[in-house]
Parts: sequence; C-alpha cells; structure tokens
Amino acid sequence: MLTPEAVIAMYEETGALLRGHFTLTSGVHSDGYVQSSHILGRPRYVEILAEELARRFEDGGVTCVVGPALGGVILGYAVARRLNVRAVYAERLQGILGFARGYRLGPGERVLVVDDALITGRTLQEAIEMVRFTGAEVAGGAVGIDRSEKPQTFDVKFERLARWEVNVYPADNCPLCAQNIPLLRPKFGRL
Repeated sequence: MLTPEAVIAMYEETGALLRGHFTLTSGVHSDGYVQSSHILGRPRYVEILAEELARRFEDGGVTCVVGPALGGVILGYAVARRLNVRAVYAERLQGILGFARGYRLGPGERVLVVDDALITGRTLQEAIEMVRFTGAEVAGGAVGIDRSEKPQTFDVKFERLARWEVNVYPADNCPLCAQNIPLLRPKFGRL
C-alpha cells in the first residue's frame, strides 16, 4: 500500500511540488503550486500511482476510465491499463468539458474518473456529471494529489493518494506581494 508520505516524496523528488509566489487561474495567489507534468513525465512514478489507484477500485466493476485533459489523460490511461479496461479522455471545447474524437459512453458502463490533481473540484465534478449525462454509471473519482483549499466531497466513492496543503491569499491582500516576492505564473514563468 502506497502511503500519502511516499506520494508526497515522489512529487517532491520530481519537482512537481513548487514553492514560491504564484498567481493561480482563479486569480488568487498561493505559496505552492502542483506542476503535475513533472511527475507525469516519469513513467516509473506514473505506474506506481496508477497501481495504487487501480487497487482501490479493483472491486468496483469499472469498465472504462475517463481522464480529463490534460493531466488526467496520462494517469487515467495508466489506471485503465492496470484495471485492463478501456481509457478515454475528456477535453474542454469552448470552455465546456466534453467528449470529442468519437468517444462514446452509455448504459451498462461503470466509469472511473481519474485526474492528476484536485484544486477546486470543478473539473472532477464536471467529468462526473458528463459521464452521467451519457447514461453511464460513475464508479468513482480519483486524483493523484489533492491541493484543494478545503476538503472536497463528491456523491461517489472518492480516492486521493495524498493531500498537499498550501496557503492561498486574495490578490489584493497577499503577504507575499507585501514582501516583494516575485510573482510567477506557473505555466509561463515570471510576470
């Protein structure tokens, strides 16, 4: 069994947990950022994470794994491989999460939604609703790491491998700004 401490150690070893002063997509500032691409680019680590997530759902009758793009695609595929089921992914098209490229789900399928990280819970919840809309049943939701500000709840079985706590501040009242710590946009570098 993979412990949360071991998961955090893997994320740290790969440089996937960043400390500093970041502006997040929501506009708030934070002293930490999860850059999942650093761990998801290491197949050995992805396989370890996927094995543990698959173990937690191996008795759930899962027939398909959905991974929301971009981070959920790699981890979702690896979990599906471990469960020996089909893997598909969802992507945002004009701001709406949906299936493209001919993917179809329907009645009789039990779908596990797997994402790389949980920040606000929005993507995972949208994916769960999208799967239900197709008529398929949601077997559960899972993430590699949970960096949400407050604990998230879902109306399905939910598993996270680890929780990483960071501080989040309103942009207009940020102590890191007051200390003149350079502000970073994680996808693009310094502002």
